[in-house]
Amino acid sequence: MKKEFSKKRSPEEPRFRRVGFLVYPDCQSLDLSGPYETFHWANVMLSVLRKPPTYHSVVIAQAAGPVSTMSGLQIMASHSYGEMAEGLDTLVVVGGTGCEAVTEDSALLEWVRSIAPRTRRIVSICTGAAVLARAGLLDHRRATTHWTYADRLAKAYPSIEVDASRIFVRDGNVYTSGGITAGIDLALSLVEEDLGRETMLGVARALLVFPRRPGGQSQFKGHTSVLEKPLRADVSELQTWMWRIPRRT
Repeated sequence: MKKEFSKKRSPEEPRFRRVGFLVYPDCQSLDLSGPYETFHWANVMLSVLRKPPTYHSVVIAQAAGPVSTMSGLQIMASHSYGEMAEGLDTLVVVGGTGCEAVTEDSALLEWVRSIAPRTRRIVSICTGAAVLARAGLLDHRRATTHWTYADRLAKAYPSIEVDASRIFVRDGNVYTSGGITAGIDLALSLVEEDLGRETMLGVARALLVFPRRPGGQSQFKGHTSVLEKPLRADVSELQTWMWRIPRRT
């Protein structure tokens, strides 16, 4: 009888990493798709190197099924958060106008608190930082968020050291990013942390983005003339939300 031997994993072979993206009604679709595609392309780069994929991304919501984003684009959640008690390497909380309602959802917040100690790292994109803040995961930490929301976050949660100038911030195993596309910058840094600089550079080339974006969010904050003179009514409505997100007391 032929003796079978189990294959040992070589030290350089990347470990399996399950990334859970927490979404909700009126989330920002780019907060999800930007980092999601970054992790996908990291797997593509690994396949080119004849290595197995390392990332397995799942979309989590209150219930499995379609979720409408701010733009009306529907995304499909594969899991409800109630069935995700463990097994995540990384939790990513996306941002969007719906974050205010989510911060009032006690069941969801309790799930975020309970899953946090069982994950290697916790991530927020854009205004998703409000969810982490409400769950108490940003207390006495440095963090960032969309620059239009930073003052509100800092006033609502005085224990958080909010730095609106940063594209992303790491404090221990908690990572926060600036507005919307900054989620790609943060995801690239996570890929570099996990798989090395060469893989990260390959992903950046595939996505046609800077490996390290020059400057910070403050470079965008200066373009106030564009915000002051909206060209369309729907743009004006979005600007109104960005400037007038209710402050938590």
